[in-house]
Amino acid sequence: MHFLILSFVIYLAIKKAKWNEWEQYYPTMLYMSLASFLYEYISHTHYHLWELETGPFISHMNVHFFT
Repeated sequence: MHFLILSFVIYLAIKKAKWNEWEQYYPTMLYMSLASFLYEYISHTHYHLWELETGPFISHMNVHFFT
């Protein structure tokens, strides 16, 4: 599921993004990064919403790196 979402987001970034105006969206990127970090910290250390079953190619670090 993560792979499908990642593929879709990359496709949209290539087709729809305005790469020349990235400075305009920099505060939003910082905000999203901070929000993602806080979510991962709270949900991982205090409230386990779900468990990821790891496999040979899927680990916790790979999922966090690509999402």
